[in-house]
Amino acid sequence: MATNAEIDLIIQKALATEPPETQRPPNRLSLAPSRRIAMAATSAALIGGALGMSHGANTTGLKFRAENAHRLPTSQQGWFLYHKSKNYAVMLGGVKEAARMSTRLALWSILFLGVEEIVDRSRHSRDALSTLCAGLTTAGAFSLYSEFVFHIDTQDRLN
Repeated sequence: MATNAEIDLIIQKALATEPPETQRPPNRLSLAPSRRIAMAATSAALIGGALGMSHGANTTGLKFRAENAHRLPTSQQGWFLYHKSKNYAVMLGGVKEAARMSTRLALWSILFLGVEEIVDRSRHSRDALSTLCAGLTTAGAFSLYSEFVFHIDTQDRLN
């Protein structure tokens, strides 16, 4: 059985909490924004590294084969050295593309989650509208970066 002092303490704690409508909404994924952004950037970098390694190695292998098609080896030792050189080129190309792709994906994910958090804080609400704004902003930034600009020539429309 609780004493009067314990009951008074429980009532004071209950009265001291803010009502639900003035409490700050919980963080997304129950993580602090800085931690969520860091984890997402790390995940994006790892996935981008794996994809970049695969794509870069394949592209470099095809490029090496095309560049050396005019002088294929004729001896067994020549074929050994050809494949050895090709393997080194493929590894280097894969690592370069992995670094490029992991950096690119990490930066885009940081941009998306950063904009989402800025919109959340400015609106004092965490909902799907913030995610929509962040997605549209990131898509617009990507299209500007990639130069996906649609030109409409007014002269062609008039004729």
